[in-house]
Amino acid sequence: MAHHALMSVLTRPLPLTFMSLALLALAMALSLVLGAEALSLFVGAATVAVAFALVVLAWMVPARRQAARQYRRERKVAQRARKRERKAARRRAVKRSTMMRTLARDTERELLVRLESRDWLTRELDLPRPLPPTRAYAAKPDLLAELVGAIDRTRPEHVLELGGGISSIVIARRLAQLGHGRLTVLEHLPAYAEVTRGELAAFGVGERAKVVDAPLADVELGAETWPWYTLGPEVPALIDLLFVDGPPGTTRPQARYPALPMLRERLAPGALVWLDDTDRAQEEEIVRRWIDETEGLTEQPLMIARGVTQLVYRG
Repeated sequence: MAHHALMSVLTRPLPLTFMSLALLALAMALSLVLGAEALSLFVGAATVAVAFALVVLAWMVPARRQAARQYRRERKVAQRARKRERKAARRRAVKRSTMMRTLARDTERELLVRLESRDWLTRELDLPRPLPPTRAYAAKPDLLAELVGAIDRTRPEHVLELGGGISSIVIARRLAQLGHGRLTVLEHLPAYAEVTRGELAAFGVGERAKVVDAPLADVELGAETWPWYTLGPEVPALIDLLFVDGPPGTTRPQARYPALPMLRERLAPGALVWLDDTDRAQEEEIVRRWIDETEGLTEQPLMIARGVTQLVYRG
């Protein structure tokens, strides 16, 4: 602190002038008191001191100025960095806000589609009671509406569903309305099979569908082992529509992959293959493998349903 204060004084013209005048006055006073000889000694010592001070100043003043310039440069750099960060933060905030608004619009649109699809299903299928809640792992109303449309277009004789639920009710109800076709559902857990049978009976379509207990057993496909449904005599020899919604992914990665290798020989020409939950990475990979490995299998886009893939087999 003392060094900086001294430098502040010594590098300014006015303080140096006052110091020079003070030294001159001191020299005059000493000449009167001590005489010419003492004055000569004092002047010599003062000259040496002033010369030394000037040398020091000649070295320190440029350094001080350089330090000041460096400080100003660093301050400007820091100010520019803070300005850039503020701009980046504003851009991030705008982007987050835009994403949230887009997500809200998409969510609202999806909810509206599903509500409209659910209302349409209730009217179109002339249901005697409301469908069970289509939440969590259940098929969504937009998917079910698309499924009804697929049945109307293709008029399948035999529909095989792997893993039943609300979709079983919708398929069986539409087949009953058309007066054509039958549904077979494979369930690997007896409790779920019994629930599905009860729901089908409650909706008056128990005679149009058959729920088969098909426990999982290991099958070899290439070099891999897969837990897969036991295929009994109840499984149709010719399948016009295959809806794959099981086994669950908890049994092993890509758990639904065996559906095509195990059932390809039973697919009728022009059969539709639906795989649910293809908004998940593993099911998306299953679709890719099926198309790569199955000649004559192509993807056919759906109108409104998300998270489900429709494939057509032309083998």
